[in-house]
Amino acid sequence: MEIILPKTDFCAKELFANEVVRKYFISDVIGIPVKDIRSVRLCNPYLWKRYWKQKQGIVDVLIELNNRAKVNIELQIKFYSCWDKRNLFYLAKMYTEDLRVGQDYTKLKKSISISILDFNYTEDPVYHSVYYLRDKKEQDIFGSVRGTYHRIKENTGWRQFCG
Repeated sequence: MEIILPKTDFCAKELFANEVVRKYFISDVIGIPVKDIRSVRLCNPYLWKRYWKQKQGIVDVLIELNNRAKVNIELQIKFYSCWDKRNLFYLAKMYTEDLRVGQDYTKLKKSISISILDFNYTEDPVYHSVYYLRDKKEQDIFGSVRGTYHRIKENTGWRQFCG
């Protein structure tokens, strides 16, 4: 029997179809205690576009967390030089797609992107990075958008990743 590595979109999507996997993955990566996660509902991965000429955003896995936040989980195997721009594009679409005409901005949900990369996007040897929008001088966090990048260690077996 051949093992399918979770490096493929198909395998990753099948893993995240399991609510228990979603719950514990989100807990481990974002740092939310499992007991505080009430729901991890799968959402439509096709991000909203208003005009036919607008670029469509299609994410790998989109989760609504506790009905208060959206979490995008992206698996990227091949190096993509504009990964930061693509990730911000997805975050911006996720953040704004539910707000309707006349609604207050308080209705916007926190948006989080988790990127599992099989390449080193930065020169930093660290395997887990968290990015926020911050004030340059005071380092205060601005808004509720967050990006998390995880680089897969080249010599780490995928069986360890799957548990």
